[in-house]
Amino acid sequence: MKVIQRRELSSFDQNLGSFHHHPDDLVPVSLSLDSTADERANLLASIISKSSAPHISLQANEFRVGPDPTSKDIFRKKLLRELRKGWANASTEARFIRLVEVLQRDGCAVFAGLVDMQSFQQLIDDFSDIMNGSGSHAFLHSFSHLIEHPDFLKNSRYNDAIIHPLLIAMLSYAMGGPIRMTDARGKDTEPISVNAQDNMLHVDNTPFREEYKILLGWEKGKVKGPTGQNFTFLPGTQKGTRFVRVDEHSQPWSTENDSLFITNESIDSVFGFQKDIAGGAPAVVEVEYPNQPITVVFNAGSLPVMLEVAS
Repeated sequence: MKVIQRRELSSFDQNLGSFHHHPDDLVPVSLSLDSTADERANLLASIISKSSAPHISLQANEFRVGPDPTSKDIFRKKLLRELRKGWANASTEARFIRLVEVLQRDGCAVFAGLVDMQSFQQLIDDFSDIMNGSGSHAFLHSFSHLIEHPDFLKNSRYNDAIIHPLLIAMLSYAMGGPIRMTDARGKDTEPISVNAQDNMLHVDNTPFREEYKILLGWEKGKVKGPTGQNFTFLPGTQKGTRFVRVDEHSQPWSTENDSLFITNESIDSVFGFQKDIAGGAPAVVEVEYPNQPITVVFNAGSLPVMLEVAS
């Protein structure tokens, strides 16, 4: 085990949430812990989740916190007043509301061509430099914290592909309040045949708050839509919330295991919920658009998706 000596962080480090260290800061430490068989058994019981059959329900929505309906309505009216100042004609508002309605009805909205091809090629080049320099280069994929690369996120030439004003306005209106970015991740993913969480039907383990994600996908090195396993979702199922547990003190908690729908029983339960909410036959949407890179906005905290798009 190695311990990093504590040092004061600069304001830049604190803002980015990063911690830089040097090899000389590392001090070897050896730790041991004596415990009885009963203590070990109790510890394991406290950290290992009981098996369950993941499902979605309206009842679990009661554990979600956020602005009250009145506050949301007031914010939406104020937002529309400000947006109207920049709209050239009245039909723009109707189209904007229609896009929000799609997002709220299906839990997802998909866009393409938010930036021109030349600008997107520059995005690809800059992203490739980041991944080559700081990517994890792991077995399944190479991963990088883009929050540590603010120049990439703030590049006005191409960042509309990620944080276009339309996307921000849609999310703010849908959520009924101002929004903020809490994380930014980059990932290179080759076509894979193994089962990982992202390429199985799952919901993010965030049942206590409303959380959206913006996913930008393309074929590696090319200004084209992603290839391989396509982004897939079950429209309308975001209107419920995945299973929430309650402890002996009546405090709600959640586990990642209850977010994975990998058995026939759990998948059938999602289709059953979808039928009860939306009516009609089960519906699955698979996004395939090879002509251009795609930007997907979806309710990550509620919508069951498979999002491991190979790029």
